Amino acid sequence: MMTTPHAGNAGWLFLAVSGIFLCARSESHAAPQPLHPAIQVRHLLNTASGSNPIRIVTDPRDDSLYHLKESGSIYRVALKPGSGTSTETRVYGSEHHTIASAAGIAIGHGRIH
Repeated sequence: MMTTPHAGNAGWLFLAVSGIFLCARSESHAAPQPLHPAIQVRHLLNTASGSNPIRIVTDPRDDSLYHLKESGSIYRVALKPGSGTSTETRVYGSEHHTIASAAGIAIGHGRIH
């Protein structure tokens, strides 16, 4: 888990944007390195096969973490301690919203946009 002097929604979002790498393939890449000593980076999970993950977002109501794939599938990430131990659950797909080639995601007013 991340510890920063100003943890909270902004901290989670910063962690998601700067530190989480969701690997859709099993290729080996150099591990990302934090640029600030108060930031920690850890591998959460390898995403399910299929299209590539393109966006990460947190739900401001409960700090749940979600990721969006190009196919339009939206996954909720269950954060667990350790490296590579978190899990994902597909919560929506193009059959729910008819978008087969997604480009972005936002959560606000209790809805995913």
